[in-house]
Amino acid sequence: MLHITNGSCCGRYSRPRVPQNTSRATPFMNIIKNQKGGNIGSIIDTGHLVLSAITPVIISAFIGFGSIAKGKIFLIYSILTIAVMLAFGFWTSTYISQVSGNMSTPGMGLIERVAVFSPMIWMLFFAIILLRSINKKK
Repeated sequence: MLHITNGSCCGRYSRPRVPQNTSRATPFMNIIKNQKGGNIGSIIDTGHLVLSAITPVIISAFIGFGSIAKGKIFLIYSILTIAVMLAFGFWTSTYISQVSGNMSTPGMGLIERVAVFSPMIWMLFFAIILLRSINKKK
């Protein structure tokens, strides 16, 4: 059985070709790639901590302003979204010592995804509400 990989025909047991130098496409990958865990105090860690502190405030603000878009049910959903984001974000922060010590962090990825994706799902519903209101005006 043959399959096509990267524009070339390969046998069943051969490995697909991987581009050798991808750093030209992403110039900052060398900085990120060279960052080792447990290196507390570096510019990357400091920037990440600052963004981690500012992002929930900004997200809570736009959810708060957008919550008046569609009645009481959407307001309650918006409040619950902020609560879930902040609660799971706090829960993620309890893993800081394990991350800085390069230790195992079982379940952290799932917890962090709930914190990140809850406002994204809110944005999806907000976009649907806005699109429906635009269509009703036409």
